[in-house]
Order: sequence, then C-alpha cells, then structure tokens
Amino acid sequence: MHVKLRFKLKSPEAIEDVQQETFARFYVALRGGKIREPKSLGSYVNSMCNNIVKEAWRPDPTISLDDDDAPDFPALHCDVTKILADKQAAQKIHKVIEQLPKRDRRVLRAIYFDERDKDDVCREFGITRDNLRLLLHRAIQRMKHLYDDEDD
Repeated sequence: MHVKLRFKLKSPEAIEDVQQETFARFYVALRGGKIREPKSLGSYVNSMCNNIVKEAWRPDPTISLDDDDAPDFPALHCDVTKILADKQAAQKIHKVIEQLPKRDRRVLRAIYFDERDKDDVCREFGITRDNLRLLLHRAIQRMKHLYDDEDD
C-alpha cells in the first residue's frame, strides 16, 4: 500500500493519513462481518485505499480538512492476523462443541456461553455442585481431545 501511495501522494503525512484511514475502515468492516472472502482480502483493501484517496483529495470547498477541526480518535492497536486467527478458532470451537454429547454441550453452554449461575444449572440438571464440577471437567477434556483431533 505504501509503495502505491508514494506515486499518488506527495507528502509522507498524507500517505500516513490514507493508510490509517484505510486500516480504520478495514477494522470496522472486519468487526462488522462485511468481509466474506478472505482470499480477496488484498483487492478489498486496495479498492478501499483507492476510494479513500479519491475522497480525501476531491476538491470540495464545503469540506475543511484542517486537523484542528477533526475529532480525536484513539489509535487502534490490533493485529489483523490475530483477529482472523481468533475468528477461525471460534469457528473451530463451535464445530467441536457440536460433536460433543448433548449433555456436555448443554452444560458448557450454560456455564461458559450463557454465564448462568452454577446453582441454577445444578437445579436444572438435578445434580450437586461436585457433580457439576466433574461434568465440566469431563466435557472440557472431551472438547480438548476433539479440538486436537481437528488439527490432524
């Protein structure tokens, strides 16, 4: 992106601004689930960058690009590869959970996804806290085993 922008823009500040705006919009699109094809990620970012260059340097007397008037946005510090890896891991976990026995799925969802009170879960399942602890331990062990098997 930087090499492409060096040919279109003159100042290093303008290049940095376009890169930051591109990353910010990409992050919003990623978090919003608008990116459906990871294979076309490069062309998506490239097109987004081109549009930002066109928007930012379009002559429009009603728009002021003074830095004094611009709102202060906090810097976004995130690793895109980590975000994508986390999303893939989450998909893998959901796939593994579906392979678990029904009772294990229900217990794991109640405690970890729904964050329900353990006493309520015990009453629903008709078990003691010790039994719940044992059920959770065994369900987690089964899940780890299935998760590891998915890599093979």
